Amino acid sequence: MIKNMLTIRYAFLFLFGILSFSPIMAQVPDINEFVFVDSEPMPLNLDSVRSKIGYPDEAVLANQEGTVVVRILVDEKGAYVRHQVVREIHPALAEAVEEHISELEFSPAMQNGAPIMFWTNLPFPFKLIQSDDLAKEKIALFTEQLSAEPEDYKLWHKRGIQYLQLSDYDHAVVDFTESLSFNPRKNKKSAKKNSYEYLFYASYARAVALSGLEKGEEALVDYSEAIRIADEMAIPDSAVAATLADVYLERAYQYLELEKYSASIADYKKALTMLDSARSCDTWSFVVEAALASDNFPVLVEGYDALIDCNDAAKEIYYYSRAYYRRRAGDYTQAILDFRTAIEKTENPALKMAARNYLALSQLDAGLPADAQTTIDAAIQANALNPMSYFVRAQIKRKMEGPEMACEDLKRSLIYGLAGEEMDLAKQQLKEICGEEWEE
Repeated sequence: MIKNMLTIRYAFLFLFGILSFSPIMAQVPDINEFVFVDSEPMPLNLDSVRSKIGYPDEAVLANQEGTVVVRILVDEKGAYVRHQVVREIHPALAEAVEEHISELEFSPAMQNGAPIMFWTNLPFPFKLIQSDDLAKEKIALFTEQLSAEPEDYKLWHKRGIQYLQLSDYDHAVVDFTESLSFNPRKNKKSAKKNSYEYLFYASYARAVALSGLEKGEEALVDYSEAIRIADEMAIPDSAVAATLADVYLERAYQYLELEKYSASIADYKKALTMLDSARSCDTWSFVVEAALASDNFPVLVEGYDALIDCNDAAKEIYYYSRAYYRRRAGDYTQAILDFRTAIEKTENPALKMAARNYLALSQLDAGLPADAQTTIDAAIQANALNPMSYFVRAQIKRKMEGPEMACEDLKRSLIYGLAGEEMDLAKQQLKEICGEEWEE
């Protein structure tokens, strides 16, 4: 009986404890809970905190801008409790905000005349708008500070960024070189926590400046050094990791400028593994450019695959281009499918005619001369003056009726203005097959 009484008593105390403390717990809303209030918390010292946040050099260098949105829990006295970043543009920007977010002070949220805990969203916009005059003012400030602290690698770096903003690449190279020479990680002195990041950014920034001076080979050395440092750091989700894609993109472009196409394609593809979908689509355009310059047909096909996925409009030109390079790569079956798709999708008469001509050639290459004949007959019926159509029909006649039957169409193609490598081939065939020398 006593045991039962004790059990009931403890149960009552336990229940009383839950009921007593549950109103206090209920005052802390879930981060996603919607709460009706008369007024939301208002920051009282936002300008002061924003001035401390500033604009991180690494974000400036990476050309990153946008708005970081932070969800902040404010208590009944208007004090910061905790936060969560709900929109991050670049880790460096989020880190800069998070470093000072706890310093914010608020007026509390009010509900029925009483203050309550409340989650509020606060945006922190970052916009890369800076006048030349402001950059010059910062240069003057950093120069003055450097006179007192000539071995401060951070100050050298910050002044270099301003020179870079002004496109004063010579001075920027000097400052980034000084930053690197005084960096504790570089000269084996006792290193501070974030000095390795400055080593990365100074190498990257000097590479950008060297590219601006058209010193491509030297720039490649620094881009590669920045990548080596980032790989050695191996810190995922850091500002350095977020910037790494831009380093690969810059190095890829430098390789492209120096006509090192295979290396350029490799770097663009590495960057693609780190980019979001929007930037990936732009990058595939550069991959295509490098592949075009090097006649890399498999990569061109891969590039147009991606561009077809990226673009809702004007896909027909990408289908045509992919078909063209599939044919050049010897993939005639898939080329036929793509040329047909381009013909179906386009309303551009010139593109439709070009697709018909190359569809016929692909069918001929695939061992389908009868299909090729049907296709080219339809093309000539649509436009009896297209020189490429007669050149294609000449190739079909060579296969189906014998070489000498191509002579008339070869001459007609040249009369109507055939151009490019097809013109050279038509002249050669006219001489070899028909025994005629073409005269302009």
